[in-house]
Amino acid sequence: MAKTTTDRLVYSIPEAAHALHCSKSLVYDLVKADKLPHVHLSEKRVVIPVEALERYLQQQAKGGGERDTEELDSKDKYAKQK
Repeated sequence: MAKTTTDRLVYSIPEAAHALHCSKSLVYDLVKADKLPHVHLSEKRVVIPVEALERYLQQQAKGGGERDTEELDSKDKYAKQK
């Protein structure tokens, strides 16, 4: 795996959403559905390891779990319409 361009170990949910160019609610949905690797640092604090996010993106690019992401993405679009 190529070295990451950042020295960070983790992203917060808003930072992961920014990196993915998607909404925070989509990232929360992916975490809740256990589709996106994450770590609970406390009861309220959830972070996404940078390397786990990169692996997830590579898996999605290869077609793994595509349907699940599309389903969650359609929910995200619906939420934006409200």
